[in-house]
Amino acid sequence: MNLDWVPMRRVVALSLLAACSASSSGGTPYADTMTTAELRESVMQADRDFNSDFAKRRTEGWVAWFDTAGVQVTSEGEVPKGHEAIRAYMAKSFPDTAQILAWRPVMAELSADGTMAYTIGTWDFHMRGRDSAASAATGHYLTVWRRQADNSWKVLADIGTTHPKKP
Repeated sequence: MNLDWVPMRRVVALSLLAACSASSSGGTPYADTMTTAELRESVMQADRDFNSDFAKRRTEGWVAWFDTAGVQVTSEGEVPKGHEAIRAYMAKSFPDTAQILAWRPVMAELSADGTMAYTIGTWDFHMRGRDSAASAATGHYLTVWRRQADNSWKVLADIGTTHPKKP
């Protein structure tokens, strides 16, 4: 799996966030009973739960967290859209349970109406049972979320960057 990211990916992620924020300006489709702090914590918890679900169920755990209109920007320059395309990409990219990918959100921001959010965090990758220095990689990610009518969150877009390896 190629984990190298080009700087253009950042532009794509920011463009996706702007487009998603613009599409949410129509207002909340339900009565809002959560404070901004509660909404921020709910999306941070959704991101942590997404990580746990992926660790347990692998590809199916990953796909379950995506909105039906969700996209994943890959390190290979592909942009799988929708559950089937994302499932196919992840099955190809993470076929081996020895591949460990884990992430932690470090911040979240919300749209003014509380229907959209993004999380930024750090991720780590390594191959269990192999030389950790050779297989390890780290980076940051940005995930764009859409709040559902039941107050749950689904991923609209996900992108990551890889930190350069230190000599």
